[in-house]
Amino acid sequence: MIPLRFSPTIGNGQDWEVLGFGHFNSQFGLNMIVRNINSASPKLFQQVWIYDVVQTAGNYAAQLSTAVTPGQMPGVLGGIGLDWKVAGIAPVNVALLTTNDLVMRNTTTGAFQVYNIQDDVLTGTAALTPPVSKPIAPSSTVGGMAIDLSGPTQGSTSQLVQAMAGFDGGSGAAGGANAAPLAADTSQQSFLAAPQHG
Repeated sequence: MIPLRFSPTIGNGQDWEVLGFGHFNSQFGLNMIVRNINSASPKLFQQVWIYDVVQTAGNYAAQLSTAVTPGQMPGVLGGIGLDWKVAGIAPVNVALLTTNDLVMRNTTTGAFQVYNIQDDVLTGTAALTPPVSKPIAPSSTVGGMAIDLSGPTQGSTSQLVQAMAGFDGGSGAAGGANAAPLAADTSQQSFLAAPQHG
């Protein structure tokens, strides 16, 4: 296994949690997103940073991005509250399928929020709301995310389908098995709204 080395300017202390890996920059094959979880560091607490993962001489290095999100320092996307957990990483913005988006879910309300990241820059966020006829219970967990290219499309866009695993009661077993697709019409939602951070 090849080790992943961090930029020496930051390090990878326990103050940071990895939110996930994805393709958030057309110039790099892989990116890593981390969030600060140390409330004793008010300037860094809940800040989300993005790293470009590059391969050099047989090793992988995670270098803090030099891209600048408006109002932030280079490599910093902004703050996302710890009550938001990663639901998945996928190209939710169907107009830009070449890069991924970060989908977060509120652990209290069950609400979904899409963070549109292009070239290591947060370009906007928007709520991702399931239809009223097919609600997703806050107790359900996200089983995964994928693009559905098999069915009919509306206009020229593809729909994104999220697989939901209905684990209720905390027993560790698939008790209810109430899987429900998140059938949001992405062709009518703008994911490029003004950034909002929880």
